[in-house]
Parts: sequence; C-alpha cells; structure tokens
Amino acid sequence: MPLPSADEAIALLQTPFERLVALGRLPAEELEAIGQAAWACLHGLISLRVIRPDIAWQPDLIERSLDAVIRGWLRGEGAGRAHDAERAETPVSLAGVRPPR
Repeated sequence: MPLPSADEAIALLQTPFERLVALGRLPAEELEAIGQAAWACLHGLISLRVIRPDIAWQPDLIERSLDAVIRGWLRGEGAGRAHDAERAETPVSLAGVRPPR
C-alpha cells in the first residue's frame, strides 16, 4: 500500500497534465500513462543524482527531460518540438509548476 505522501506527490505531478488535457493538448485516455512516464523519468533522474554524485549533471536536465517526455505525448501545434514552447499554443514546460505550500 502506498504511503499517503506518495499519493500526494502523484496528485501534484498529475495536475499540470490534467490542465493540458483540459486544453486539448494531451489525450485524456493517456493521462495515467503520461503521469507514469513522467514519474519514472523523475525517479530515475533523481535516483541517479543521489547514487552518482561524481557526475557533473547538467543543471537543467530534469526540466529538459520532462519537457521531452511531455512533448512526446502532445497533440497539435508544438508537438514533438523540444524547447520550442514559444511556437506552441500553450507552453508545456513544468518549470513554473511548483507544489502549493
């Protein structure tokens, strides 16, 4: 059984994706898979930073990786074009998404 904090973290992660579904930018039927893909990406990147502190990790690697994962699921203008959010109808970066305090 997952910890309540794990459920809260997953809910926080899903919120931006739910917004993009509401805007028609992500397919609603894939919401669970999108969340799992992002969660797995984050888990891997964070775990690797912890177990391999000897590597000079790029400072924006997490943001860039999540952008790439999200763009792979996008519909419409801007789909599949990494780091081209200014040309998309709706920016998809999670860089500005912060959990509520």
